[in-house]
Order: sequence, then C-alpha cells, then structure tokens
Amino acid sequence: MVTLHPPRQLVLELSAEFSALSRLRDHLRAFLAEAGVDGTGLEDVLLVATELCTNAIEATVDREPVEVRVSMDGRALWLSVSNVATGPGRPADHPDLLHGSLQERGRGLAIVRSLVDDMTTRSAEGRTVVRTMQLV
Repeated sequence: MVTLHPPRQLVLELSAEFSALSRLRDHLRAFLAEAGVDGTGLEDVLLVATELCTNAIEATVDREPVEVRVSMDGRALWLSVSNVATGPGRPADHPDLLHGSLQERGRGLAIVRSLVDDMTTRSAEGRTVVRTMQLV
C-alpha cells in the first residue's frame, strides 16, 4: 500500500520480504525526484532507507509488514522505519562499529549514522522505530 499525503509525505507498507526493497527504492526515488532531491542526496537517502528496512525485515516477527514514513519541509528530510521487533524489545543503543573491524554483520547502522544528521531508535509496545533526519 502506498499513500501520498500533501505537501511532501510518503507512507509505504512493505511486506517483510527482501524482494520488497526494490519497490521501496522505486517509490522513494520517484518521491525524492518530484521533491527536487537528486544526485548524492538522493542516493544517500536510498541507501539509508535500504539499510534500515533490511534490518527491520530481518528483525520482524511473524512476517508483519514494515512501515516507512518519509516527510520533507524543504530544509530537512525525515525517514521513519518501524516493525514488530523480536523479543520483548530491542535495545535503543547499538554498539559502534570499531574502525578496522572485520565483523561481517552490523555495518548497516554505522553506514546510516555516517549519512544522516540525526538518528534515534525507540522500542515500545513490541515495535521498534528508527527515525533519521537529513538536511537537504
């Protein structure tokens, strides 16, 4: 389901399957292009959204959908990804990836942090929500 809310908001509900990531990128690319975001800014937002949605899909229980909300006001872009988290809730703090680390997993949030101006994670009532803000 895709919903556009004027003036510049996008809400996507994605199935908890990795194949849904291409649909996410297609809708988000069109939304950003229409809003005048292009080049590196557009690619950064697509990467951030893909990384957060990948994490959400991996952590979602019972194949519950992942919700993506994007809004813009001309100065900043807010991206929110939420899912039904595994267990009683996921921790709000995620360890930093150490420089030179050879670990194979856990790079997604480090990538996201490097591309956004602000990131918060909140777990409540069985849902985990990650919100980012980028100046555009």
